[in-house]
Amino acid sequence: MISKVFIDTNVLVDVVTARKQPHVPYSQELFAAAVNGEVELFVSALSVVTVVYVAKKYGLSEAAVKSTLKTLLSFINVVDLTSGNVIDMLDSDLSDYEDSTQNESAKQIDADIIATGNVKDFVASDIKVMTPKQILEIL
Repeated sequence: MISKVFIDTNVLVDVVTARKQPHVPYSQELFAAAVNGEVELFVSALSVVTVVYVAKKYGLSEAAVKSTLKTLLSFINVVDLTSGNVIDMLDSDLSDYEDSTQNESAKQIDADIIATGNVKDFVASDIKVMTPKQILEIL
């Protein structure tokens, strides 16, 4: 049974900015499952910072983005980025430093799955990695 799902930055960015990505409706449905208590969601503190930064590039007002994030974070748990995570990432087998951050944060909370729109970015992860659609199929 899935109990802890770690949300990759791209999933959060896509939902907050309403980017036209195929997994966005499934991401929204996954978020609804968390509201209904079917699954527990987690996101890195770094992802929240990244979303605010990226959303500005999409022309969204900072106030609107912050409001949306406050709503989302009422049912998504934020995982602190620790000095241990930062150091461990330097030895990660993942090729992207930001993806390594996500992976280490997911390990910190013993996540069952990482939800991402880019599964291929996590091929070296020892945590199961799935798209939001794939997760919904097994909930």
